Formats: sequence, structure tokens, C-alpha cells
Amino acid sequence: MKGSVQTWSRGVGLVELMISVALGCFVCAALIDMYISNRRVHNLQQSLATIQEHSAFAVDYVRRSVMQAGSGLEGQAIFPVAIEFGQGDPTNKSQDGDLFDQLVIRMESGFDCVGDSLDQGAVKWKRFYVENNELFCRDSDRQTVGLVDNVQAFQVLYGVDTDRDGAVDRYVNAAGALGQEEYVFSVRVGFLLDSDYPVINSQISPQTEYFVLDERIAASLLRDGRALHRTFVASIALRPFS
Repeated sequence: MKGSVQTWSRGVGLVELMISVALGCFVCAALIDMYISNRRVHNLQQSLATIQEHSAFAVDYVRRSVMQAGSGLEGQAIFPVAIEFGQGDPTNKSQDGDLFDQLVIRMESGFDCVGDSLDQGAVKWKRFYVENNELFCRDSDRQTVGLVDNVQAFQVLYGVDTDRDGAVDRYVNAAGALGQEEYVFSVRVGFLLDSDYPVINSQISPQTEYFVLDERIAASLLRDGRALHRTFVASIALRPFS
């Protein structure tokens, strides 16, 4: 009778098990890091797209409204700004602010904030202002429309013809345009918008200040220093008058 050969199966040793666990942890950590990185890039791209969409809408809306300024007032002084700075009823005064200016345009005929014809008042007006970080349009028909949110700054400058040659020589704020209403030939608006949530890596130092037209804005004044911030500026010529 031939002798039987007994075979032994060797189990996994402690060293092999520890190596397998270490490799598994390394792979999981790499996958998690890749997911976080991709998620961060996605959030950044989505935030940037949203900010650009909001800014494009805000700039276009304000531009079309400013181009109505003085409509129906041919032969009279043009005044898209009410320059009695800080006095009287604020609804008909363009005013300077720390973070948020106020822009008021006037006209005899034009469209209200929702696109219908303005009806109330001999001289009609539209007012742009920011409240709770949202840009609003309010008109002389007492309609108020929210335009875009996440507005961290709204600044306005006025192009003044200082030497009376029919061309803008310099841009000033509402206080600087006092007494020069009929020589304001253009308006320059600046917006600082931010994202809905933080997208800047905590290991990266955020920007400490921003410039919107003539205003220096410290990041400490903003609601979230690690949100994505972008500045947008547009210059708008007023319609010619005879």
C-alpha cells in the first residue's frame, strides 16, 4: 500500500494581512481625495457660472434702464441723478454709500421694473438699490422687483463733462456731481458678487481686499471671505439730447 502524502494549506499571516489593510486604506484615501478635488472643482465652476450669469443680467438690466434716462425731456437739463446728496426723500436721490450706492434715473416716459409702461407722475423714476445683499428695482408706480442676490457691493460713478466740450472728462461719485447734473453724460456701475457657499481651499489665504470703481472694500466687511468673489464694471452712455 502506497503511503499517502498529506498536504498542508498555509493561512494568511499577520504581516500579509497588515499589508493588505494598508494598501486598501491607501486606495480608499486616494479615491476620497480624488472625489473631494473633483467636487471642489465642480463647485468652483458652478459658482463662477452662476456669478457670471447674475452679473450679465444685472448689467444688462441696469444698462437698458439707464439708456431710458431723460426720455421725453428733450430740450431740458438731463439728470439721471438726483444730486441733492443725502437730503430729502431718498427715493428720488442718487446717493453714495459705503458698500452700496443708490442710482435713480428720471424720465417722462419709459418702462417700469417689470417691463410695462410707467403711468404715475409727470416725471417718472426708477431706483436701483441693494437691501440684504439683493439688488432691487423700484419705480414711480410703486413696484419693487428683486433682480439678483449675493451682491456684496454696488458702486456708481457719473461721467461729467468738466470743460463743457460735449465729452466726458472724469468720473465722480454722486457728491462730486453735485451742481453738474446737466453735464452728466454717462454712468459707470460696478458690482461685487459672491458665491452661495465657500469654495476657496482653507489652506489658501483669501484675498484681503477688493476694488469696485473708486471704492476699496476690505474682505472683513464681506459676509464670507472664502466665497468666490468677482467684480463687474460697465460704462453706459446716456442718450443724446437736443
